[in-house]
Amino acid sequence: MELNAVTVGIIAALSALVGVVVTSAFTLVTTYMNNKSEERKHNRSLIMQIGFDYWKEHIAFAKVATERSGQRATIPPPEAYILFMLKLSEELLSSRLTNEDIKQRLESATDTFDLVIDHVQNRDKKRKPLK
Repeated sequence: MELNAVTVGIIAALSALVGVVVTSAFTLVTTYMNNKSEERKHNRSLIMQIGFDYWKEHIAFAKVATERSGQRATIPPPEAYILFMLKLSEELLSSRLTNEDIKQRLESATDTFDLVIDHVQNRDKKRKPLK
């Protein structure tokens, strides 16, 4: 089979078109993955900030309660609030919510909060007091 100029031109054009399509597909996939990664980073940062703000609000409430009652109020460390918010966001964003699921998912997040508080209390009991 003899290739003439028209056939070579068509083959070259089709090869260029295939190259553009393949390159575009890789670019699309890479852009999508980068956007998802940035979204996850943003969400984690937002969750950490919300958890920290939640902790600061509880500190303010504890100060007021201490002033009013005269008894020292204890507040869990900030990581308890951050982990609670992380777990709560995972539970609420994992799939479509139904009215039946909401209570169960809130309980799951609260269980995580309680677990962190128990860990901190046990850790503090094991620590040697400062001199």
